[in-house]
Amino acid sequence: MRFLIIMTITALASVLLLHFLPWWVCMVIGFLLVLMMPLRMGAATLATGLGTGLCWLVVIVFRDFSNEHILSRQIVVLMGVPSYIFVILIGAVIGFITGGLGGFTASALLNVLRPRKKTPAAL
Repeated sequence: MRFLIIMTITALASVLLLHFLPWWVCMVIGFLLVLMMPLRMGAATLATGLGTGLCWLVVIVFRDFSNEHILSRQIVVLMGVPSYIFVILIGAVIGFITGGLGGFTASALLNVLRPRKKTPAAL
């Protein structure tokens, strides 16, 4: 349940804050959410990555369709990819990596700061 909550809040907060703040704000959002609602490292990375990737995909698609693919077609020519859809998908993957790193970092920090249970020494 926390997985879906973190993913949804990450996506919604990123959509709102991307209009005013730089692109890396998604990493900070994921970091803070995982600090407040801890998840295991893989789940934290996946939840914040999917939320941010979905957010970036939606934002890129809306902006791309509103200007009739002008910029993405020019990027296709520069990068030599077959279609502007690849450019959109590359942007979503970059968003996934950005958000996932925020969640991963928070989960790793929590693992370092958490006191570990002491195990009896084996004889």
